[in-house]
Amino acid sequence: MRKVITATLAALALAVARCPVSAQESSDWASMSNYLHQLGISREDADKVKDAIDNRAFPTVDKVEISPAYPRENEPVTVSAVIEKARKRETAEVWEAFINYTADGGASFSRIRMERTSSSGDVWKGVIPGQPSGTEIMFGIHAVNAFDEAYVENFCAVEVVVGAMSKEADCRADTLDCPALRPSGCLFPMSIPHERLDGAAFEYSGTPESLYIKSTRVGFTQERVLITINTQGKVSPGRLSPTAANIYVAGWLNPDISSGDTGIESILRQGAVVIYAPLNIAVKCGLYYFHGSEIVADNKSAVCAPDENRLVISVDRKAFKDNPSRTLEFMFMTFMMTQINPADIDLTDISLITRVAYRKRGYTVQ
Repeated sequence: MRKVITATLAALALAVARCPVSAQESSDWASMSNYLHQLGISREDADKVKDAIDNRAFPTVDKVEISPAYPRENEPVTVSAVIEKARKRETAEVWEAFINYTADGGASFSRIRMERTSSSGDVWKGVIPGQPSGTEIMFGIHAVNAFDEAYVENFCAVEVVVGAMSKEADCRADTLDCPALRPSGCLFPMSIPHERLDGAAFEYSGTPESLYIKSTRVGFTQERVLITINTQGKVSPGRLSPTAANIYVAGWLNPDISSGDTGIESILRQGAVVIYAPLNIAVKCGLYYFHGSEIVADNKSAVCAPDENRLVISVDRKAFKDNPSRTLEFMFMTFMMTQINPADIDLTDISLITRVAYRKRGYTVQ
């Protein structure tokens, strides 16, 4: 069972492409829905967007333990964790869980499948193979529910971005060795619909190569958060005549910021969106969020850099505001604008929502 999450941020991107954004009024979902409709988004799609955002339900991970606590040379280490579905009605069960780990400081990564071990199905275990004495192991948990909503632990900092930018090949959905499912250069994979991993879904999608999302990743340095959108073909601006302008959007919520808003407004209030619109002369790459009742444009905190078949987005960590839990929720989409005035857009692709937790877990072999 796979949950298809429709476009979430198209209206904001469209507003940017149509006019310079300094402020937009919004007081409730009804007014926002009307505004989206004026921009070419159907009310039906707007309601689906609201439902998808408000009912997101990632797996939760707690009580992560290792045994033995002080492993000796070549002694396997069992990692156990309580992994549960979100406590919401009609929430999908946890489908699979993995341990991502590195024994060389992030130069390379391995992936171990975890198995349910308790009668209630909440305790999962996996075994990291024994290592030589003195080896420092860093690891994190990656859990996915039956709707492809994911929880990923990011446990090391990016040092060399270029080394993680090689094109990811198609692979079988059930293999542990699939490059798209493993960390690469401390850039951690986010939610990927499994049917996309073998390349067959693209052939039937009818989506342009430049707008078809293959995978997404996130990582961090001391000062920046790095996000990549990996596409089937080369990232492209599209064209102005006849109109077919490509738009790429990355958004996030900061769960440490309280908000009574729902739908798109919750993203703008609790987080922000970065919009890359290469044909927009005024602002090709901008960050947008709510301040009071206004949408504010920040043209300095985000940098968008197309690199063949991926878009690398670098965001100043200050833009994420206070985040003591070190947890963020990311979502992505692409779309094509086929007419500017009156507005007409074609929603093309989405990437499922992922909760990313920055957790440092590890041990040193005695």
